[in-house]
Amino acid sequence: MQRLVVDTSVLIDLRKACSLSLLTKSTYDLITTNIAFGELKHFTHDQINELIRGGLRVIPLSLKFLNRLNYFLEENQWMVSPVDASLYLLAKSYSGSILLTGDGELRKLAQSNGLEVHGTIWLFQQFFRSEISTPTKLCSALQKLRNDKTVRLPDHEMSVLIEEISGKS
Repeated sequence: MQRLVVDTSVLIDLRKACSLSLLTKSTYDLITTNIAFGELKHFTHDQINELIRGGLRVIPLSLKFLNRLNYFLEENQWMVSPVDASLYLLAKSYSGSILLTGDGELRKLAQSNGLEVHGTIWLFQQFFRSEISTPTKLCSALQKLRNDKTVRLPDHEMSVLIEEISGKS
């Protein structure tokens, strides 16, 4: 089973698209750090429970991990936030894992250090390819993201994916 280290930026996008259930229906092993999970302040109790019941594992940071995190931040303090650094280090600690993020700096850091990195659009592609939802529902969710002024996803990639999915409905 493919392991996904999930950043809150992707979870927030899924919530805005009313698509958290798609993630929990997927066959991925989903993990995040407890400090990243703590950023989900605008999620309802039901949304949090849906993620946990759906298999998202929240990894508490051990003292050893926190020491690694502190050392990393001292050496790279200008690069990413402590939360993003925790996700980067978590992904590095699981060979073959994929980091899911919408954060540009975290993406650059991870890619430059050999991690596979994807974001929300890739995740919707996976939902489509694995037929987790209908093309109509997926297009509707993507349209919600596209119309939300606070969501910053590449418009061209969104258009291509919507066109690909709508061609199958």
